[in-house]
Order: sequence, then structure tokens, then C-alpha cells
Amino acid sequence: MSGRKLNYADEAAAIADIEHLRKSYAAEGDWTLAQAAFHCGWPLSQPKVPATTDTLTDRQKPMRAFIDNVNANGWPDKTLPARPEMVPPADVADSAIDDCIAGLRSLAACKIAVLENPVFGPLPIDVYRKFTLIHAAHHFSFFHPTA
Repeated sequence: MSGRKLNYADEAAAIADIEHLRKSYAAEGDWTLAQAAFHCGWPLSQPKVPATTDTLTDRQKPMRAFIDNVNANGWPDKTLPARPEMVPPADVADSAIDDCIAGLRSLAACKIAVLENPVFGPLPIDVYRKFTLIHAAHHFSFFHPTA
């Protein structure tokens, strides 16, 4: 699977693509649009709180290196395991698409300079935003608009 070549400039571009896809799409992979939205939307649904430290734990250091690599080089050309809570069930409701869009809007409106993230550690909002848009572009690239 290669997918469409996507590079979302901002959350509005991602939302516009998702809204276009929800009208009618062909999937290149096994997931539905709602399942991809569930997967991409889960991290966006987590509380956005200011970081209380600028120090990474030993567990966060490799995860931060992953983000830095993705932000510099794009999404890896291999299948990566998802966190269990991000694996969509087979029967995801279409409301997951609305939830993902709401999460993207929330991210666009976020005014916190450095976010606290339990997995990635303290993240400057621009680093988190770029990673999130690359992640979303990767997953939504496997859907082709048909309308």
C-alpha cells in the first residue's frame, strides 16, 4: 500500500480532506474511514495540559526520538504497532470521524506552548502539531475520494 501523497499544512487542511472523504471514498487498506479517525482521534481526545517539567524520563527518550525522526523524515515506510487504546474496534461508529475533527479543531486552538504528554514527555505545541498532522496524513492517505 502506498496511499495518496498527503502533507497537511495545518489542521484545517486535514479537516477539509476528512470532510471530503466522508462523502464517498475507496479504502486502500482494511480500515474504514471511521476506524482511521478513531485511531488518529484518540490522542487528540486526551487532555491538553501545560508541561510541568522539561525533563524526559528514560522511557520517554526513545519515544521523543521517534517523534523527532518522523517530523524530520516523514512517517516510516513500515507497519508499526499501535498502542492498545488506539486500535479501533471493528464496529466503530461514524461519530469517530466527528470526534477526530473536533480533536483537530481543539489542537488548532491550543494556546499551551509546551504540552505534557505521558508517552512523549514535554512537547512544544509546534512539535506535537507537526507530528499529529504527519500521523493523520499517513492514515488518511489510504483513502481515496470518489465524489
